[in-house]
Amino acid sequence: SYAGGLLSTRLDPHRAFWSFASLELAVAAFGAVSVVLYYDVLYLRAAGLYATPLGAGVLHFASLLIPTGLMGMSLPFLSRATVLDARTAGRTVGFLYGINLLGASAGALVTPWLLIRYLGVRGAVLAAVAGNVAAALIALAVRPRRLAEGPKAEAPAALAPLPDEPSHRFALWMTLYALSGFCALSLELVWFRVMDVAVKSIAFTFGTVLCLYLLGNAAGTFLGIAVAPRLRRPLSAFLVCQCALIAWSGLALTLSPRRVQHALRPSA
Repeated sequence: SYAGGLLSTRLDPHRAFWSFASLELAVAAFGAVSVVLYYDVLYLRAAGLYATPLGAGVLHFASLLIPTGLMGMSLPFLSRATVLDARTAGRTVGFLYGINLLGASAGALVTPWLLIRYLGVRGAVLAAVAGNVAAALIALAVRPRRLAEGPKAEAPAALAPLPDEPSHRFALWMTLYALSGFCALSLELVWFRVMDVAVKSIAFTFGTVLCLYLLGNAAGTFLGIAVAPRLRRPLSAFLVCQCALIAWSGLALTLSPRRVQHALRPSA
């Protein structure tokens, strides 16, 4: 995502849109060979590379870096292609992110319950490949007319820090936002483990929990789009949301085991 942000500033909106479509096709191409790479090569022929946890971690990181990197670059390029007014940038980027989360939520639910169940792993991967190809073709077919016919806009100059927002304060907020992401994904893993024990996990548990997690993120994104422009102190609201998240999570994790124990307690 960071690399896409740097590269997208060098392109005008017209080229950024073509770059987004190219990224979708690149993800599809990797997906088409992914089963052969991960199963036929790494699992069957190179199982010895997984002998140690460190080796397995490095191998997983290296093998997943290319597809996840391509996925992360797509939003910056799409944002560069569609955001032509800085005043509406937050709303537009937030909407794109929310739509992406909705699609991810649907994919997390459909994949275990339908695709893998009826098409197998290879069939599910091919369905994802078809989805990426469709995304690229539809994007090119419905690209905004102002990009297809209008003059190509010059790439905007880099924005300097605002006078009343020193760079060190910006770094502080970015650090807090990074910690927020760390907590968010850690909580997703904790919640999955809790559900894993509570419902005696089956093949559908992880996808269902992930679906609900992403769906809640999408709902929060759309709510934030509607509320954020009306806030006078959005940074304070951000901190309140983070505190509420931790408080609610702690309460839920405290009460959940008690509810499970009460449900399992034999009646007199």
